[in-house]
Amino acid sequence: PVVHGAIYKFEGQATTLVPDGPCYRCLFPEAPEPGTIPDCATTGVLGVLPGTVGALQATEAAKLVVGFGDPLVGRLLFYDAAGATFETAEYRSRPGCPVCGDDPIESLDEVTYTGGCTVEV
Repeated sequence: PVVHGAIYKFEGQATTLVPDGPCYRCLFPEAPEPGTIPDCATTGVLGVLPGTVGALQATEAAKLVVGFGDPLVGRLLFYDAAGATFETAEYRSRPGCPVCGDDPIESLDEVTYTGGCTVEV
């Protein structure tokens, strides 16, 4: 399992990826175009946001370890620190996903990375 977390300005997100659930590529099929997402040094991040999202990730990991609760598998949790609100969006496995779909890769050795974080199969 992987507990994913991300932060940007006043926003954070978290989800949990497990072997029998949708993968990261199902959630984000395409990487953003280079230069379209500014980095944290340019835009800034609310100082406490990494701790907040990290606490959410730690909670998810604990739920997986003890086998209790409802992990964020197939759900992306959004946190808006400016408005102190949470929202979730569901996502599913995609049949055409090159990582876990109907014709999945056998190994990460089959993945070629070009130009940053884009993945070609």
